[in-house]
Formats: sequence, structure tokens, C-alpha cells
Amino acid sequence: MEEKLNKLKTSLDKGIYKNISFNDEMQDVTIAKLRNIKSKNKRRYKPIFASIVAIAVAILLFYSFDFSSLHRNSANIGNEVESKDTLEDQSVNYLIVFSREDKPSILLININNKIKEAKYISVPNKLYINNVLLDNPITEEAIEKAFSVKITNTFVLDDNSLGDFIEKNRGIQVNNDFDFEYGQSVFKEGIITFQKGQELVDFTSMRVLDPRGSRGRDARVVSVLEELFKQKEFYSDILKKEITEFDKVLLSNNNIKLEDNIVFEEQYIDGVYSEKINDENLEELKNSFGRREN
Repeated sequence: MEEKLNKLKTSLDKGIYKNISFNDEMQDVTIAKLRNIKSKNKRRYKPIFASIVAIAVAILLFYSFDFSSLHRNSANIGNEVESKDTLEDQSVNYLIVFSREDKPSILLININNKIKEAKYISVPNKLYINNVLLDNPITEEAIEKAFSVKITNTFVLDDNSLGDFIEKNRGIQVNNDFDFEYGQSVFKEGIITFQKGQELVDFTSMRVLDPRGSRGRDARVVSVLEELFKQKEFYSDILKKEITEFDKVLLSNNNIKLEDNIVFEEQYIDGVYSEKINDENLEELKNSFGRREN
């Protein structure tokens, strides 16, 4: 502004007012008024500018908060899902014991809900692990200690009760590998139907006539269990349990496969028959049936 005043004074000095002397006080007053006018203009626009800035900042903060919140929520959801997948067991183990006088059938069944498959192994009645004898390890504690796996449920079943169950319900059909006679029953190779309870008892009891011995008997027991697991009444009437997502794997007509990668070796100590499992097979068992961290 002072530059403009100087130019104005120079112009006047060269024009008709060149011989006229300006009052210095008047000049100062004039400059002060002009400065006041400019200052007022600045103050007039300051609130408008401040409002515009405030609105712009508010908009930026809103969108910043909204997107950051959305990002945090998405991250939290992802963490919750990941945590749930990590903590949730994908498989369970059922211990099935067929109680009978002539050596019980002891079956460890693993049900994997992720891949929708079930598998089993036969547990020997006399088992050596690390030179320690586990004689008839039919309890949860004994199996968990022997194999370092977690057992979710233990079911002690009686074949006579199962025979009564199939008579009251619709019976079952199973595949028989070879002809044999046992007790009061005759079984032909192929698909056979059980309508009487005694037929089921005889079919699941025979051991000595089977070339595979106890393993063959256990395989027939499993073939019966496969059919029973497909009936909802079996869970409520025999197992006395609610149907879970894992049980639905068994309900869906899936077979229970033998885990044949795990091998037990025969041995005789002082003329007494028993079986043992070496470190390699024991490690395979732990990995296959869900290692329990001690």
C-alpha cells in the first residue's frame, strides 16, 4: 500500500499539484485510514475462511474415522475367525469297548470334521510301550497315557444290548468277508442282514476261526458300528448323547477306515502273548489321532 501511495505522490508532484506541499499529518491519517480499511477486509474474510477450513477438516476427520474404524473392525473379525479356527478341535477320538468274557474289542476311532472322514485302530489287550506292560488298557486314562492322545468320549457297549436294539428298530446289513458258522448262526460271504439280536452277537464274537484273529473280529465289529452310527436312535438310546457335528460325519454314510499305517508287533515274553509298538509307529499314531500336549 505504501508503494502505491508513493507512486501517487510522485504522480501528483509531476502534475498540477507539483508546487503544492502536502501536510505530513494529513498523509499519515490517510495512510492509517487505508490500512484500517484493509484490516477490516481481512477481518471480514477471516470467519469465512475459518469456517471453510473447519468444514474441510471435519469432512476429512469423518472419512478418516469411518475408514479406519472399518479397517479395524475387519481386522478384528479376521482375528476372531483365525482364533476360532486355531482353538477349535478339528477331530475327536471315541474309545469303543465291546465288553465280553473272551477278550474285549478295544477300538480307538478318530472323527475328523474338517475332511469328513473317520478312521480307527484296534488296541491290543496286552500292550508293551517302552518296555512297560499295559494289561487290558480299556480306560480313558490308560489309553491317553499310552498313546499321548485325548479321548473325547468312552462308550462301553454290550453286544447283547446292541442285538436288542436292532430287533426293536429296522435291523442292519453288513458285508461278510467269508463263510463261517459260530454259535447259533450261519454266515455266508457277501451282504447279510441281521434281524435277530443273536445273529449280531455271534457275528461280533467269533475270533478263533478268523484268519486275522482279533483284528478280523474287530473289523466285523466296526462294520456293525458303521451301520449303527447311521441311525439317530443309536445315539439317544445306546450312546446316550446328543448328536454333534462330528457325529454327523458318521451319520452321513461314511465308512470307518482302518489306519493301517500304524502297526503293532507280536511278541512273547515268558510264553505269554502280547503286542508292542515301536517309537516310529507310536509317533505316527500321535500325529494321526491328535497329539495331546502334556
